[in-house]
Amino acid sequence: MCRQDEMAYSAELLRLTLPQMARHGSSMNPLNYALWYTFVAGSMPALVKDVRAQLVLNDPLTSQQVRSLFDQYINDYDIEEIRRVRSDLAGVVDTVARSTQESRAQTEAFEESLQEHVARLQQPQNSDELSRTLTSLISDTTTMRGNVGAIQQQLASTVQEIGRLQEALEQAREESLRDPLTGIANRRGFDAALNEALRADPGREDSGCCLLLVDIDHFKRVNDTYGHLLGDRVIVAVAKVLRDALVPGQTAARYGGEEFAIVMPDASRGKARALAERVRAEVARGRVKRRDGGEEIGQITISVGVCVPPVDRDAEVYMRTADEALYSSKANGRNCVTIFPPSASQSSAPVGARQCETG
Repeated sequence: MCRQDEMAYSAELLRLTLPQMARHGSSMNPLNYALWYTFVAGSMPALVKDVRAQLVLNDPLTSQQVRSLFDQYINDYDIEEIRRVRSDLAGVVDTVARSTQESRAQTEAFEESLQEHVARLQQPQNSDELSRTLTSLISDTTTMRGNVGAIQQQLASTVQEIGRLQEALEQAREESLRDPLTGIANRRGFDAALNEALRADPGREDSGCCLLLVDIDHFKRVNDTYGHLLGDRVIVAVAKVLRDALVPGQTAARYGGEEFAIVMPDASRGKARALAERVRAEVARGRVKRRDGGEEIGQITISVGVCVPPVDRDAEVYMRTADEALYSSKANGRNCVTIFPPSASQSSAPVGARQCETG
């Protein structure tokens, strides 16, 4: 997209964003504008889904909800870290600029000196005059060589500093895509992984990008009964099961509080079903104990919804399809796996254990 097209596109989004903000009573501040601008652009399906879910209730977004959504979806990474890296990089660039200017001035002075020596050598000189000219030329050359060496050292140091800043920036970017509690991808990392997998999807009917949505069954009951600290341990334990089950190229993410997702690029229905059933069974076998008295909590189970090809290669369609499959698993007794769309030879009935509560 050329710059003129980008400007026109941004202007159109602005035209659509402002009425949305006015309609929902959002004050005209940068944070609200960034949220509604991203919603209108539709570039983050998960954000769009969350905002629409709130709008269905006909409730305006509170300032706290806006801040939470902004931090979860839009705030790329630690702003202070970005400011620090940007400041350091500006200092490096300034140093290089000054070194370049100094180098240019020294080179010009050396060129003038050489021209003077050449002109002097073209004139008749006795041995003493010739000796003085050569001595001056050697002195100027030695000085210039020292200046060049200093500049080379400065440039070498600058290259190292830029490399350090690049590493710091990359680390900040990586941290922005990770959930701090579990270490797996966060919502933003999930969006990036899903969009990348869909872009690379060859569009075959028998295999392609597969998406698993995972929800811990009755998690509120765990928090209410045992407290949030133990609830966090359950979340970490489930995340580890998901992470350990993956092969290179696949991504596990903490999609929400007790919700997770797995992105499987270029996988078959059978592989998606096998992975979903494996993580479901592994979680059901595990046990979580309190750190203090060693008390075990009841069995932890998960429900899984799987979206497999053929569906439109669109992130929102994938999310909606996997969410419908997850809802079916919940409605059919939890602790099971449901795959949408069903194959021609199979029904959409869930597979897996059924000995948990319904409802």
